[in-house]
Amino acid sequence: MNTSASRSFRPAHAGLAALVCALVAGAFALGSGRAEATAVRAASPSAIAVVDLPRLLDGLEERKYLEDELNAEIDSRQQELDTIVGQIKRMQEDIEMIPENDASGTRMQKIRDLRIKEVEARALRQFVQEQLSLEKGQMLATLYNKIQVSVCDILARDGWDVILIDDSGLDLPQMAQEAQMLQLILQRRVLCAGDRVDITEDVKTLMNNNFNAPRP
Repeated sequence: MNTSASRSFRPAHAGLAALVCALVAGAFALGSGRAEATAVRAASPSAIAVVDLPRLLDGLEERKYLEDELNAEIDSRQQELDTIVGQIKRMQEDIEMIPENDASGTRMQKIRDLRIKEVEARALRQFVQEQLSLEKGQMLATLYNKIQVSVCDILARDGWDVILIDDSGLDLPQMAQEAQMLQLILQRRVLCAGDRVDITEDVKTLMNNNFNAPRP
C-alpha cells in the first residue's frame, strides 16, 4: 500500500518540479530580455558645453577691427552729407538776399533749386542709413559663420558632443503682453549652466589667435 501511494505521488511531484523549472526559466528569460532591451535603449552620456554669445562678440578683436573700418566709412559718408547741408545753408542765405517781390523770377528759381537739394539730402541720408544697416548685418553674419567654424573645431578638439548658445543670462522685459512673454520664454535654449561647461573664453582665444596669425 505504501509502495502504491509512493508511485502515485511521484508523477505529481515530478510535474510540479517541471512547472517550477519552467517558471524559473521563463522568469530568467524575461529578465534577460528586459536587461537586453534596457541596454539597447540606454543612451550614452553626452558632453555638453555652452557659449555666451554676447560676451564672445565683445571680446573678438576682429569685430573691433571691422567696426573701426565701418566707422571710417560712416565718417566719410557723413562728410558727404555735411557738404550737402552746407550747400543748402548757402542757398537759403542767397534766397534771403533777394527781395520777396522780385519780378525777375530769380528768387523763385533759387527756391526750386533749394527744394531739389533738400530732397537730394533726405534721399542720400536714407540711403546711407539703409546701406550702413546692411553692412552691419553682413559684418555680424561673417562673424557668426566664423564663430560656428571655431566652435566646431573646439568640439572636435576637446571631445564635446553638443555646444549650445547660453542665453540664461538674458533678462526678460519688464513689460510685455502674455503672448509676447510666452514666446520669449519658449525661445530660451539654456535655463542654467555651470562655469565648467562654459567655453566662451576658449572660443575667443582661438578666434583672436586665428585673426592675428600671419597671413600669406
